[in-house]
Amino acid sequence: MKICFGCMAGIPDHVTECPYCGFQLSSYRQSENGLKPGIVLNKKYLIGRVLGEGGFGITYMSYDMNSHKKFAVKEYYPSMFVHRDNRVDEKTVQPISKSTISDFKEGMERYVKEAEILSRFFHLPGIVSVKDFFYENGTAYIAMEYVEGISLKEYLKRRGDKIAWDEMLGIMQPLLQSMSVIHEAQIIHRDISPDNIMVGNDGKITLIDFGAARLVSGKEDKSKTVVLKHGYAPIEQYDSRGNQGPWTDIYSLCATMYKMLTGKVPCEASSRMAGTELLPPKRLNRKVPKYLSRAIMKGLEINANDRFQTVSELYDELYSTRKERRARAIRKFLKRLLSIVLIIFLAVVIFTGCLLYFAYKSGM
Repeated sequence: MKICFGCMAGIPDHVTECPYCGFQLSSYRQSENGLKPGIVLNKKYLIGRVLGEGGFGITYMSYDMNSHKKFAVKEYYPSMFVHRDNRVDEKTVQPISKSTISDFKEGMERYVKEAEILSRFFHLPGIVSVKDFFYENGTAYIAMEYVEGISLKEYLKRRGDKIAWDEMLGIMQPLLQSMSVIHEAQIIHRDISPDNIMVGNDGKITLIDFGAARLVSGKEDKSKTVVLKHGYAPIEQYDSRGNQGPWTDIYSLCATMYKMLTGKVPCEASSRMAGTELLPPKRLNRKVPKYLSRAIMKGLEINANDRFQTVSELYDELYSTRKERRARAIRKFLKRLLSIVLIIFLAVVIFTGCLLYFAYKSGM
């Protein structure tokens, strides 16, 4: 028996095409930067095909030879700073030049630190579970649970690009609850989109590639400008000095829900700044309730201060009953009214005080 590098299933030695996934090593197109299938990392992770490759990392299908389980192993590989010359050394990652060494090392330290923090949240539903992290080949690796399924992007494509609003709420609920906990730990994802959300064979979703937008920590924080998906990234991600926080993920979450409800990716934040109008979900899909359309549009406000500031606020708006939403609206109205009354009262007191003062001065 041997292992298929496409799905990590056991197959007979004489078989060249996997009967389970159709993978053929002879026709496999090797990634220019990636490790070759068959390499073993940390003395236990057998590396297979490349699952995904971006500007900051390469993710491989892998098989833990000790636990006999599938994993997704992500290699820290910021392609703007490093390279791998397979003609000399098929494994070791090397800085492109001396000037990139500092940025590469700083980014790698942050990469592992975030993996260490995220490993504490393995119990949260909807969040990829980090099982292990280690250094090898001049770089760092994270071993994560492998989610059997397809991306949300592919899932929507198969469903005609959009799904019913009540199904969307059911799918997103666990992820929103978990993101609230993640944000409390001062971690933000900064790369949420249907590409980075997997739909498992059980129908549950998992947010993967957590922290991808924070992998580089150079002096100019290059990660903020390099890692973004147009349509899902808020305007503050277009500027390395942009003020990013939970509201940044909220924009991306709402953009993802917008896509799920309408079948359309929101127009880019930069285009909206130039005057392009973003139509509310209700305008594109009449079946979407007004309250839901309003909540998503509030999460997609261009100005970060006008959005929900916490996922808890967004969650309450999405999942509250009509009675609870009405009561919350009344409380907000009364609070605003009280502020106005207080301002008027203070203005009257000051004005009255001024009149009395000038009356006293004129009578002297």
